Amino acid sequence: MGLVYDFIVVGLGAHGSSTLYQLSKTGKKVLGIDSFSIGHNNGSSHGESRMIRFSYSNGEHYVPMLLRSKEIWNEIENESKESLLFQKGALFAGAEDHPTLIDAKESADKHNLEYDILSSTEVRKLYPQFVIGKNSIGFLDKTAGYLLSESCIRTFINLADRNGAEILLDTPVTSIEPMDDKVIIQANNQRYEAEKVILTVGAYINELCPDFSKYLSLWRLVAGWFEPDDISHYGPEDFPSFVLIEKDHYSYGFPTIKIPGVKIGFSMSKAQNLNSTGEINREINDDDIESLRYWLEKYLPGVNGNIVQVGTCFGMSTPDRNFILGPHPKYPNIILGHACSGHGFKMSSAIGEILADLSQDRQVKFDLSPHSPKRFFK
Repeated sequence: MGLVYDFIVVGLGAHGSSTLYQLSKTGKKVLGIDSFSIGHNNGSSHGESRMIRFSYSNGEHYVPMLLRSKEIWNEIENESKESLLFQKGALFAGAEDHPTLIDAKESADKHNLEYDILSSTEVRKLYPQFVIGKNSIGFLDKTAGYLLSESCIRTFINLADRNGAEILLDTPVTSIEPMDDKVIIQANNQRYEAEKVILTVGAYINELCPDFSKYLSLWRLVAGWFEPDDISHYGPEDFPSFVLIEKDHYSYGFPTIKIPGVKIGFSMSKAQNLNSTGEINREINDDDIESLRYWLEKYLPGVNGNIVQVGTCFGMSTPDRNFILGPHPKYPNIILGHACSGHGFKMSSAIGEILADLSQDRQVKFDLSPHSPKRFFK
């Protein structure tokens, strides 16, 4: 017999750390395990910043979850005395009839969110750093902004530790064995068991839960920080987070925060459809830089300077782009928390609450039918 817990959370990135925090408040015996250290760059939550927005183009059903996330982020900031959420606005630029902009406007209207529709001339007047074509518009989401990604995770972990949760880092899980009334985990030649295991391993889900591997697309993403011509014009007070949209592709970015450069990423990678996390190439090549500079040269020429920093992370998605949240269809004492890399960070505070409620068989605040794992087992 190994060490026994009420709950074990496997994977302590954005969603796992949030879940661990929520479960740590129950007074039950809780363990969190991660293969790496906190703040590592082997997953999908590093790189200083992640966007948060509420006029959502990925599906209107996400908006209530997003609004709950904001409430929890504010609660976490008050409890920890850390600043994590910055609602400085976000600019979306593209063709007026692009589905992303249409969906964002409809979502904002339905939920009474504050925004402005700007002509290309008005964008240029408000944010002269951008060059927007005359046939494009700007959708300025005034409620949007960014989260400090590593700080969010570290804060969840610190609060969970303060509440008495046990935390094991640099401890790869080698097997998960579900049984009728418990789940047995092997890690570092040690056996752990719990009534419920919550699996929040992001891109590594294929390795520990291969039932879903044929449904999940895995790819490599690159983001870089570039030195602007005058860094004083690119801070959060003068320059928004942004999404630049062209037909089927887009780039996204952030003002200068702590790293002294403007961050930009690209939605697609030339290294698509990785079969496993071990296939990723962490080396940055000329094509990577060329893809990022394309967007800078066209839309942000004042940022197309020296490279300050560049790195890779994983992107992963289901075919319908919805999450996987709920008990495993075959093993109900394994709770799956796969919120699709990148797409789900902004909601990680609410997702932790959802997974904690599911683990305790409590009523969840949201309709999870779009995210049910059962949709893959028809």
